[in-house]
Amino acid sequence: MFNRQAWMFVLFIGCLAGCLIGERLYRIKGNKFALEISTNLESELEKLRDEVNQISTDKSIVWSALSGAHYLIRDGEVKAWSVTDFAPDARIIADTNSLYFQQTALGDFIIIRQALKGNEELISMLPLVRRYPIANRYLPSQLNEAVFKNYQVRVFPPEFYTGEWITIHNQQVFKVSLQTNAATQVITLIFGIGLLISIILLLIHFTQKLHQQRKYGYAFLLMAFSFVVIRILMVEFNFPARWWPTQIFSPQEFASSAYNASIGDLVLNSSGILLICGYVFFTYSRWTILHTLVQIRKEGVRKLVSVLLLLAALFSFLYPFLFIETIFHNSSISLDITHTLSVGTLRALAFFALLLGTVSGFFFTHVFIRLSKALKQGTGSFLITLVIALFLFISYFLILDRNYWITVVIAVPYFSILHLTKLNLIRKSAFISFLYFFIALLAFGVQNAWSIMRFSEEEKIESQFSFAASYLIDRDVMAEYLLNESRKRISADAFIQSRMTSPFLSRSAARQKIKQVYLSSYFDRYDLQVHLFTPLKEPLDELSVDGWQEWNTHIDNQQHGTEYEGIYFIRSASVETGKRYLVIIPVLRSAQIVGYAVLDLSLKRTIPQSVYPELLVDSRFAEYFENRDKSFAFMTDGRIQSNFGNFNYERDFNADLLKDSRLFNKGIRKNGFIHTGVEDDAGQVAVVTSRTYPYFFVLTNFSFFFVTSVCLIAFMLVGYGIKSWITGKSINYATRIQLYIYLAFALPLVVVAVTTLNRVSRSAEVQLTQEYLNKARVLGENLLPALASYTQSPEENRADLDDGLGAAARFADVDISVFDKQGMMVASSQPAIAEGLLSSGLMNRTAWERVFEDGDIAFVLNDKIGLLNFNNAFFALRSPETSDVLGVISLPFFESAQSLDATQITVLANILTVFTIIFMVFSLLSFYVVESLTFPLRFITRTLSNTTLTGNKQLEWKSNDEIGLMVNEYNKMVENLEQSKIELSRSQKESAWREIARQVAHEIKNPLTPMKLTLQQMQLWLAKDTLEKDRAKQSVTTLLNQVEILNEIASSFSAFARMPAPILEKLDLVALLSKTVNLYNTYEGGKVDFNSAESSVFVNGDPQLLDRIFSNLILNGLQAGGTPPQVKVDLKRMDTNLRVTIQDNGVGIAADLQDKIFIPYFTTKKSGSGLGLAIARQGIELSGGKIWFESEPGNTRFYVEFPEL
Repeated sequence: MFNRQAWMFVLFIGCLAGCLIGERLYRIKGNKFALEISTNLESELEKLRDEVNQISTDKSIVWSALSGAHYLIRDGEVKAWSVTDFAPDARIIADTNSLYFQQTALGDFIIIRQALKGNEELISMLPLVRRYPIANRYLPSQLNEAVFKNYQVRVFPPEFYTGEWITIHNQQVFKVSLQTNAATQVITLIFGIGLLISIILLLIHFTQKLHQQRKYGYAFLLMAFSFVVIRILMVEFNFPARWWPTQIFSPQEFASSAYNASIGDLVLNSSGILLICGYVFFTYSRWTILHTLVQIRKEGVRKLVSVLLLLAALFSFLYPFLFIETIFHNSSISLDITHTLSVGTLRALAFFALLLGTVSGFFFTHVFIRLSKALKQGTGSFLITLVIALFLFISYFLILDRNYWITVVIAVPYFSILHLTKLNLIRKSAFISFLYFFIALLAFGVQNAWSIMRFSEEEKIESQFSFAASYLIDRDVMAEYLLNESRKRISADAFIQSRMTSPFLSRSAARQKIKQVYLSSYFDRYDLQVHLFTPLKEPLDELSVDGWQEWNTHIDNQQHGTEYEGIYFIRSASVETGKRYLVIIPVLRSAQIVGYAVLDLSLKRTIPQSVYPELLVDSRFAEYFENRDKSFAFMTDGRIQSNFGNFNYERDFNADLLKDSRLFNKGIRKNGFIHTGVEDDAGQVAVVTSRTYPYFFVLTNFSFFFVTSVCLIAFMLVGYGIKSWITGKSINYATRIQLYIYLAFALPLVVVAVTTLNRVSRSAEVQLTQEYLNKARVLGENLLPALASYTQSPEENRADLDDGLGAAARFADVDISVFDKQGMMVASSQPAIAEGLLSSGLMNRTAWERVFEDGDIAFVLNDKIGLLNFNNAFFALRSPETSDVLGVISLPFFESAQSLDATQITVLANILTVFTIIFMVFSLLSFYVVESLTFPLRFITRTLSNTTLTGNKQLEWKSNDEIGLMVNEYNKMVENLEQSKIELSRSQKESAWREIARQVAHEIKNPLTPMKLTLQQMQLWLAKDTLEKDRAKQSVTTLLNQVEILNEIASSFSAFARMPAPILEKLDLVALLSKTVNLYNTYEGGKVDFNSAESSVFVNGDPQLLDRIFSNLILNGLQAGGTPPQVKVDLKRMDTNLRVTIQDNGVGIAADLQDKIFIPYFTTKKSGSGLGLAIARQGIELSGGKIWFESEPGNTRFYVEFPEL
């Protein structure tokens, strides 16, 4: 029959085979992925066709309720639609195929065409791949998960030369190619996890064996070695990322080393280390090697050991700091709770890893500090060894050019408090244990919060240097990107072409459109001049200055060129000139140049604030948005050339800082601001300024870690409570009171906090919505005349609409789009939106239905582009004459989510801080309250524990409360007990004397019988006169022997009767047993071994009496007939009691004699009074303990159990 170990090996072999088979099946399945995709595609198209049939038969259908993308086409124009993410372009509308594959700028689609009545037709689009011309975190390329499931593929048109065919009802539609290891291998992954679990189970099995054999050091080494080997194998075989491609195990999100190649690996490593640290934490007190270490007598060696232990404690305390440093330096994951409330999977795992690291650091710090404290150094000696350990630690990180000063500053007071006080984890003192945990939470929480502040400021400083170099001193790369996009659009703009070629039309309208439509609010920081020229480069009007001679100089100079054609960056050391861009735009019509537009941009001296939506910017320029809250200035020779932002450089910036090298290396912190500087070759300095990290945020992060740790402890307590309830154990009264107080305090506070956060968030959202509705209403009324004119004559009045829209957007600092009655966008302040680069240019269908079907005027809807959710305010513009709706304006608030998030962060920061402060104060007060509430109970408990049949005193309680009633009842009980004691004593004495009389009679009869026989024989000899001298001498000797036996019996009874009551005192049971066992070290009659799991434990007892009792029990074991005689004495803790086991290898006690063992004068020996075990039981029971035994041949165990103090 298999044992557990064999089954583990079977599981290991089975899972290993499953992994190999799973890999093989995946390769076979990989060849059939195209068939699975085709099946999924047909299923999705079937759903789309069901909606097509619904549209065809139900004329009253609500289009916004449809899940698919459907478009009603009439006379080549879109008349109804269900989604606005994309729409059929002119090619799709003109095509006549009923089902085909189509690639567009917005993605790859399957197109279904359905003819309806008359000249109407329905076009349905199933997206396969969504793409955007702009790539950022909101606009990633996405595969349709319903079609491709977990497969990561590339999609190709049918004519492409490679790839697997995807078919729809045997019709070949498009091709795909599968990327390597792109899909999750579920079966293989399950077997892989099973393989890992089987290895772990085997290791647990072997570790348990070593643990049971008390080989704790070997168990630790096995755990550590196994962990290292397992992690090496996992990295080498790329498990689990090999079979589970996910962000959790992706090095693109986080990677610090080969063994920390992802955030998942970091969690696995920290989990394994936590298990090892936890094992050491719970077992280190039993390690023989550590006991030997702390008992070293040589003073020099003791100091060296103390230094090493404190140095190890410093590195243990540093451990959580390294987590924060690693995550900040090797990923974009933020551990700052004030940064954002959005908690994705990766961020949650990062917090979890930090929590595991903090617990591990606490475990090892506790162990090393306790071992150091066990060396029993004086205060002066400890401080000397701490200084030496600090010197070594500081030297280490200075040599490696690291900065661990935060750890040093916090560790010194933390270690000093732990070493110089009695704070520790004490089972019997919840208050001291609470203070110990409280100080540990303070120390680790402050280190974590302070570290986050430091690394956040480091990131901010690095960002400021990078921003100054990339956007200010070197080139404005974002401006170049936007200018290139605008240059393409301006060159092909038909309106600008007509204004430049017609001698009868004003050029100012073309100039105005370039400024207000094609150059976004980002360029508000530049002075802009627009020059218009003929194809021969002659000025078209008096506002166009002929600067071609100068411009050609810059154009021909390669140093002024950029990566974009026609855009030139002009460097100048002149304070008056500053940063300048020149953009040459050839205006084309039918590939012929009909003129030139030249944009001359110079950075303003005072740069206005402006908003540009991050949604519309490529990810290459994300750094710009990270620095929008910063101020900057350009300085030359100590004079300010231009500045931007809220910081007053003229008043608050000291020009002497420009002479400080720290400004250009590390940044300077002054008056709550961080200043950094970058200098170019011409001597111009860009100074970037931002606020320092707020100390309130440090408090918030500390509060977050504190509350998280408290929650972890709470979960552990709940788990312990559930375990106690299941096993039938009860939690002590004081702990229950403490938990009830916490619940009474914490639950209402949590409810209030959640309610407050929800209400404030809702209030902020309502306020923001109302603000945008008001803006929409005001802007709508201002734009109404321009829109009315446009609806009457679109071609002639488009410029006026664009001008008015641009001016309104700049004035209100918002983005505006205008839709006509058909839901088509006719104008927008953002060209990228207006030209359909991010969406179809159609109005939100729900909004259109609310305006044109339900009659709503103003409202706000949640909208979405890519992954960005935002609020969108709509306002219907009605004609003043007819009240007909002329159009709808839309105000998308792209940063609404960030705005609400900032509000929630502020509220949550205050809640966390208040909660933490109240919790700390309340916890301290609650412990004092619990102490005062439970004092009477402890007082009465101590009195009751000393209650015996002799010497009981009544209690005094100066109150008539519940405790007073209990004391009165106790006093009555004492009085009754005294009376009962007298009666019981009399009864016991009578019973005892009867028993003693019976025993004495029995014992006396034994020698009386031979005495009587001897005397009768002497009487017979005397009667016959045959009593000889020798016979008389022999008879007298016999009589004397029997009299001696009677004397011994009388002496034994006298000693038993005179045995005094034990004198109870607090004694160290380990020391007492060690002393007793040591008496038998030289005993030739057998061997005695002593083993204790505890180093020092205390009980109530009489030392002399217990010494005699244990000595008698050991001697009985040695005389029990073992070959060779061997006795084992073992001491261990049993819940709240201490149990001493005395085991021998003798012949055992017969079953029929076991009930008589503790009866006085019963013995199985040839010699002895039979009072030893009777005295032992009486003495132990008077000490508050109990004694019993178990016996079988070759193994008799006597158990003595005492309540632990």
